[in-house]
This record gives sequence, structure tokens and C-alpha cells, in this order.
Amino acid sequence: MTADTVAVAEVWRREAPHILTALLRRHGTDASTLDLLGVLRRSGPPYELTAGEIARRTRITTGGVSQRLARAERAGLVERRRAEGDSRSVTVRMTAAGMRLLDATVAELFAEEEATLTDEDLDKLRSADEGNDDKHTGKSARKEY
Repeated sequence: MTADTVAVAEVWRREAPHILTALLRRHGTDASTLDLLGVLRRSGPPYELTAGEIARRTRITTGGVSQRLARAERAGLVERRRAEGDSRSVTVRMTAAGMRLLDATVAELFAEEEATLTDEDLDKLRSADEGNDDKHTGKSARKEY
């Protein structure tokens, strides 16, 4: 990271908590639910993981994941079902409503980010992002939340 990139990151780090809190409130969700949906999205189609795998990927206890899942399921953002062949394991799949919420929230977050930073700041971040493509997919991490 260059000094310019660090300076831009500091601006965003200072502004982001306020922006994110307001944005999540407008969408009727919270950071932990958004994190859950992001983990499912990054898993790729069909956007489904076991509860245990979600716990491993988020580094949250299984009890914490269960609470997040219950909240997201009540909101219609995920569906839970017993895994085939293992009645002890629960499979979680993101619903269309969950995908819509995630896409809308992240798109608005990126728009807020761009509105907060100057054109010079954004150019610096884009330059830094060019070298940070995902090693497996070649895609920018920013494009696939």
C-alpha cells in the first residue's frame, strides 16, 4: 500500500461507520446479516453452505451463527433445511430476497463511498485495486462482495 492509498483508506475508515449504520438502517438490516449474506454470495451459485461452514468462514461460534440464521430466516433472506444424508447438518441457502437486499445495500454503499471520496482519492484506490485481483478468479474483490 502506498502512502496515498493509506491516506484515502483513513478518510474512508473515518466516514464509513456513520455511512454504513445509516445505510443498514434504511434497508432494515444490520452488519451481521449483511456479513452472512456476503458469505453466502461469495460461495457462488447456488449460494448455499452448511451452518458449520458459515461458522468457519466468519470465525463466529456456531451459536452466534444460529442466531444470525434465525434472524435472517425470519426476514425471508435465507432458507434452512437439513442436509441430505446428514440429519445433524443444516444447509443454508440465500433467497432471492436476500440477494436483492445484498445487491441493493452494497451498490448503495459503493455509491456512498464514491460520493465521500474525491476524484483523486478514487483514482488512487482504483490504481491500488488493480494489483489486488482475486488470485483464483482474477476479479476485483470490490466487484464480488
